Amino acid sequence: MGQFLCHSLKVIARGDHLPIVSTPCVPQSSSRRTNMVETGTLRFKKWQSMLKNGEERMRYLYTSSKLSDLDIFFPGDEEPLKVHSLILSTNSPVFFTMLNGPMAPDKLTLPEDPRHSFQKLLDHMYLDRMDLKSVEEALEVYKLAHKYEIESTKKECVKYIASNVKAETMPAVLETSVLYEVTALKKKCKEILDRDPDAIMLPETVSRLSKATMKALLTDETLAFSSEAVPFRGLIAWGKAQLGQQEEPSGIALREKIGDDLLREVRFLDMPQDEFVDNVVGTDVLREILPTGWLSRFHLSPDGNRETLEPQVRYGLIPWLRSDRNICVHRLDAPGAGTLEIEDFDGGNVVISSASSEGPEFVFAPPAALERGKRYHVWFTPKTEVVANGADGGSQRVGNVTLSREWEGLECALYACESGSSGCE
Repeated sequence: MGQFLCHSLKVIARGDHLPIVSTPCVPQSSSRRTNMVETGTLRFKKWQSMLKNGEERMRYLYTSSKLSDLDIFFPGDEEPLKVHSLILSTNSPVFFTMLNGPMAPDKLTLPEDPRHSFQKLLDHMYLDRMDLKSVEEALEVYKLAHKYEIESTKKECVKYIASNVKAETMPAVLETSVLYEVTALKKKCKEILDRDPDAIMLPETVSRLSKATMKALLTDETLAFSSEAVPFRGLIAWGKAQLGQQEEPSGIALREKIGDDLLREVRFLDMPQDEFVDNVVGTDVLREILPTGWLSRFHLSPDGNRETLEPQVRYGLIPWLRSDRNICVHRLDAPGAGTLEIEDFDGGNVVISSASSEGPEFVFAPPAALERGKRYHVWFTPKTEVVANGADGGSQRVGNVTLSREWEGLECALYACESGSSGCE
């Protein structure tokens, strides 16, 4: 028998005449039908019955724009995306508010949304899938999903990013994790940061970070930078990038751009003297920000010349001492005879308590009251003056006690008890 042909009837209106046109219809193979569904080229009058399930019917509506009732325009594009307001409304509470009501539009212009990323958003709305190609693309889609409050799309983007983030894309992911408080992405970034924390502070990297991200890095006490000078140099590079000047900016302009809130997060007291001189002195960004007389504790010459430095005689044993509750400090241990002073950093570096001892045990009477959340510095002044520098430049002789750099910034033994109030008896 010859090939069987079925005929469907197509009615074409021409004035008052309704001629009947016969067109051949050949049953399609599954692969050809799928291809036509994906490209939206089905021409059957009863296309609903030709598609085997809801997924195929939804894909056909998406790719063919059949029954679409909303045109979305993007800057620079003349051709709109034709979509269905019902689909957008059922996926996004933001679109539901925009597209429903007596003044519901049939056209939308989205000047801030990249067309390509929005198309990926639609892929997930219609087809429950996205073909993400890169971490950068996933970040853009995530931002749109957050903007339109599409939680399922956000989860898919986070899953892809967490599985594909590498050292080169980590700064951008860190930005997103800080801005949107994405715990899973913060954790992945932290894993990369822990392997090489210094890399995040390189000029080419910090220039891409926001102020919020810089603060998050500076306040993360778990990041083990090779030196406390590293985050300071990174902060200076970040400030210069924010100014965007070709010439070297003044210290005053740099400080104004960085902000005192960020500068106060740098642990200057943890820096050895030589690093402080090499990296901090002479930048002018610290003018008027450090407590009066703070620089004099290093006995620096006015021009910061290392050859004219006098020996340091006051050591920061515990910089940034902070507790999550009110505590009373009864006793501290230090490396030798001398005086310990506890300063209230947040209160203007006022000495709130001091104790002297022949060492190494220092008892505060009455106990020093430290308030919850406030920052304190503990300073140690040896009993006798420094009489000679160590041969290697890394230690100094103080009476019968040798203070090496291992003591600088070291948390000495702290004996304290919890206080029910801000006072101690």
